[in-house]
Amino acid sequence: MANFLFTLDAAGFGAYPGAPQVDLTFRPDEYAFENLSVDSDVFFSFDGVNDHGILRFGQPFGAQGYESVQRQVWFKCPAPGPSGSAIVDVEANTDT
Repeated sequence: MANFLFTLDAAGFGAYPGAPQVDLTFRPDEYAFENLSVDSDVFFSFDGVNDHGILRFGQPFGAQGYESVQRQVWFKCPAPGPSGSAIVDVEANTDT
């Protein structure tokens, strides 16, 4: 299992970055994503181009689980909230 906690700053707004924020050395079976932000939605992508999901801020169940074998994940915010950043918690698990 791997756990990542990171903050998306202004560079993470509007478009996915060139390099993924999560780049695993193992093939995961599943991910759990949680948006810990107080004022910013967060989109994620498994290819750095297409949106594969959105993590809404302020939701009672902000965490979402996904079965995926993708080793890389990109994150972006459509626009900065008043705090100017977004916090994302990522867990990646594998049974092998």
